[in-house]
Amino acid sequence: MAIHRRAVAWCILAASVMWLGCASTADPPPPDLSTLQENTQIRSESINMAAEVIDADLERLDELAAELQSMVHSHDSAPVPLSLLRLVAMNCLNTEYDSDASTIPSTASRPLNCRPAHLDRLEKALENAPTATRDDVYELLYVVDQARMLQGRLRRRLAELPEQNADHRDFIANERATLRQVEADLQQQRSLYSSSAWREVTDFISHQREQLDELDAQIDALTEAFPQWPSQLDATVSSIYFELSQMRTSHF
Repeated sequence: MAIHRRAVAWCILAASVMWLGCASTADPPPPDLSTLQENTQIRSESINMAAEVIDADLERLDELAAELQSMVHSHDSAPVPLSLLRLVAMNCLNTEYDSDASTIPSTASRPLNCRPAHLDRLEKALENAPTATRDDVYELLYVVDQARMLQGRLRRRLAELPEQNADHRDFIANERATLRQVEADLQQQRSLYSSSAWREVTDFISHQREQLDELDAQIDALTEAFPQWPSQLDATVSSIYFELSQMRTSHF
């Protein structure tokens, strides 16, 4: 009987040791989704920045249009060759936008990035004009040039936006597929996790999916806002052309 009790005790001890060994086994590490996290954050910031930059550029273009209107409708005692100035300003505004173009020096305090036809004629016509008059003319051309470049940047950004959004959509679709595969792989290892560790890892996966959902919502908002931007840009540019056309009958 004593031998039997001793054998039972040894069995209980052995079972306890085995249980403790299993209980102390570390949970597998969670899946490494750091690249997904980083790329999702980068894309989210990029989408926010795109909308902010477009809104800011449109606002700045409106300011330039208002500034130009004030210049055109202001008056100065010294006459200005308005037809020639209008021609030069229109040529500048119609110059093709080139983001790599270098600044071109001029006789003005503010250099131009455009080199419109007949600028030399205008500079010669202003040789004997008062300094203040010449400064006003060059300031107007500078504002026109700034509006031209801003218009060019905006049209380029707006043209690229649909393709960028499509790329973001592809990213989301691919990463959602990746998460589904990660979840399937985890299910195969379910028995290796403790209850608390399993809850943590599944919550982690859910958080990553929520981040992708938020990115998707950002793209939806950007897509919804997109149609109004080209029309707003066209309206402002049209107003600039209209203001330049008014130089036929006024002086600075």
